[in-house]
Amino acid sequence: MMQTSARVVLVAHVRALLAARLHVATKAAVKLLSSRVAVRRVNVIQNRIDSDFTL
Repeated sequence: MMQTSARVVLVAHVRALLAARLHVATKAAVKLLSSRVAVRRVNVIQNRIDSDFTL
């Protein structure tokens, strides 16, 4: 069964959109994860500072 060129173009377009969405979602997830790691580091540093002052 031969695919029409319009269908091929449509499939390629949909795949490109899905790839772009995946890329954006991945970037957002990495950014969120790195910000969570940064927040944890700040909390650890703050806890160390607090414990130094309580000694």
